[in-house]
Formats: sequence, structure tokens, C-alpha cells
Amino acid sequence: YSLKNLHDSSLQDSKGLHHDIVCPDGSVLSGKDYHLDLVEINDAFVEMLREKYQTNPRVTIYHADITQWEPTKTYDSIVSTLPFNIFEQSTIEQILSSYASWIKHNGVLTFIELSGLGEIGQALMIGDAKDKYVAKRAVVSDFREKYLTDKITVFKNIPPIHVYHVTINN
Repeated sequence: YSLKNLHDSSLQDSKGLHHDIVCPDGSVLSGKDYHLDLVEINDAFVEMLREKYQTNPRVTIYHADITQWEPTKTYDSIVSTLPFNIFEQSTIEQILSSYASWIKHNGVLTFIELSGLGEIGQALMIGDAKDKYVAKRAVVSDFREKYLTDKITVFKNIPPIHVYHVTINN
């Protein structure tokens, strides 16, 4: 099961065409009418993407930290597989705010969460660590609930993941 299957329906406009996307892996929409802007910080992944897509004029690879990257356009759709639970609360807020500003009106942001791990982690924490973790999860939860249009759980993934589609009405 792939993110492509989960996200294709969110990306189609009335003509069935796909548009600009920021995503972590160029395979998400290969073969469609699209342009992909791939943003990746990891040197090895950047090299792999460059090798795979060096001759594809519909793919632009940015070797950058997503918190520092400044796109020159807005997007119809953004696909993010960032593990929000590893970031500080302020970084999560910055990334979600950036996504909302980079997306066109009624654009779709798709992001994932590992199913159940947040609750398990929270149950095992105490004190200040638990308070910080709860606050981080609340940032993502509040954003998700504000814009949520669809949630899919993929049980074929180990561990299972929740895929959220949110429509940004900025």
C-alpha cells in the first residue's frame, strides 16, 4: 500500500490533473501530469533522489532543512511524512504554519502519524517530559482537527499509520 494510493484522489482537480507537490519521495506521483518539488535534508537521500530523477524535468530537488526552506510559489498539495513527535513544540508549530502558508486556498495537506505510539509513549512518560510531549501532540491534534477532511488507517504498514488529509482554507 502506498501513499500514492491514499493521496491521488485528494490531488485531482476537475480536469483530473495533478499539480505541484512538496513531498519526501518522488515515487508518489510518478507517471502523472505534475511537477514535484522534493525537499530533503539527508545527504544520502538527496543523492538517491538526484540519481533517480536527474533526467526528469518535472522534478526539482531541494537539499534543505524544511524549517529553513522558502519556496517561491504556493502549492495545490503537500505530502509530508515528517515524524512530528521527534521535534520540539516550536518547530512543529513553525512547520505546520509554513505548510499552511505554502498551500493554495483549499489545498490539501497530507501527513502521517504512527498509530498508537503516541499514546504508548505518553503513558510511559512522567513529569516535565510528559507535559512537553502532551503539548507537542496537542499542536498537531489542534491543527488536524481544525482542517481535517479525511483520515485513513493503513494496517499493512508496521506499525500501522494514520494518514490525514486536511484542507487548508487560508
